[in-house]
Amino acid sequence: MSERPDGGEYVDLAVEGGLRTRGFVARPSGAGPHPGLIVIQEALGVNSQIRGVAARYAEQGFVTIAPEVFHRVAPGFEISTLDFERIMPLIRSLTTESLVADSRAAFDWLVAQPDVDRAKIAIVDCWIARRACTARNCSSGAARTRTSRPSTREPRSTRSARQESGS
Repeated sequence: MSERPDGGEYVDLAVEGGLRTRGFVARPSGAGPHPGLIVIQEALGVNSQIRGVAARYAEQGFVTIAPEVFHRVAPGFEISTLDFERIMPLIRSLTTESLVADSRAAFDWLVAQPDVDRAKIAIVDCWIARRACTARNCSSGAARTRTSRPSTREPRSTRSARQESGS
């Protein structure tokens, strides 16, 4: 784990097939158990925007993790502005299988955390990973949430999970 000045940290994730990637983690204050939330990056990588989304959900009581999905072709990739010449080859490299595997790695990391309520884990994507949110990557009662753009408004399904947990 490596701490960041924005209060989050990066953790190492084991992806099926013997691969490894990183995930940005932001945690709420206070004792758990807390609901978990997987934040799938947008085309610009796990950049300050995505880290900010993760941090805002953590402020609302969620343990969040944002896995890097370009790790197979560009580990650690992040930019702050759209540069289609750079990002389109990365987007084209994604497959449903790779997105599900990365989501599963983040899910497995969350369920292994002692401060996460294993029955209350959701996934939200910030554009790029619509196809990663399938029944295969969220099981055992996990909710699935989709949004077309990050918002400070808490999605209904995650709000319900947080209210049920008393967070």
